[in-house]
Amino acid sequence: MALDFLSHIDDRALHGLVIEALRDARRLSPPPKLIDYHRFAYALVRVARPNEGGPELSRASQALSFNQGIFRFNSDAEELADNRRILTVLWTLVGQGLIYPRLFQKNDASAVEILSIGVTAAGERVLEQHFEHPLHPQFVQALRVARIADSVVAAIEDAIACLQHGILRPAIAMAGVAFEETVEVAYGLEISASRIAPPARPANARDRLAAMLGSVDQRFAKIDERHRARTALTAAEVVRTERNNAAHPNVPANDRTLVEGLILQTATHVRALWDLYALPRQP
Repeated sequence: MALDFLSHIDDRALHGLVIEALRDARRLSPPPKLIDYHRFAYALVRVARPNEGGPELSRASQALSFNQGIFRFNSDAEELADNRRILTVLWTLVGQGLIYPRLFQKNDASAVEILSIGVTAAGERVLEQHFEHPLHPQFVQALRVARIADSVVAAIEDAIACLQHGILRPAIAMAGVAFEETVEVAYGLEISASRIAPPARPANARDRLAAMLGSVDQRFAKIDERHRARTALTAAEVVRTERNNAAHPNVPANDRTLVEGLILQTATHVRALWDLYALPRQP
């Protein structure tokens, strides 16, 4: 089974499974400072093949652990296709600053292998917040299921891609773009339905938000819908302000935790605005 137990899983899904395996491998009290590679491999085969028995999982994880260390370039050892895919994901996560490897070499003639895996502070947030963290592969998928406009989802994906590479100002800007387009759509629908008066002059983003906030009580009869709309529009103003601040060179934009939170706010409240304003008008 170890030779092809991942053949039924595409690369996007594998990325998510590796994160789930790291999360599962840390479920000890207290969580280990370093995750033993074999423990990680066992957790991965378990989440990839939940219906397999214990002996099969043990054989698969042992084969992966052994192959990870024995393979050398131009050696006679055969590298498992699964092993190559797993290491590709792990080193991608290293590049994103989420994990770091502890390497080991038995002797000068042996290969350098990953003995254990450390989790950075940013990586801990991904593991703890699970699907709700922007860097989790299923984060964007939830937006697609919610029928948000493709262009808005694409802007959030761009924000996440920037975050992955530590490019924080553009990440903030793309979160702002996703909110701005959503508010534009909702604002236009409210004007078409005569719930908001057409502006005497072209409205900017702040004007549109102010007009929509002012019409919430008339727009929604239910208290929980009013609260949800106000919260989403207030979040839009927060992101709009942060986007404007990030455009100024004298304002620092180096707080990764803040940007993670802004992207989460954007995804959560953009979805709320589509639910409240745009989707009810779709067939």
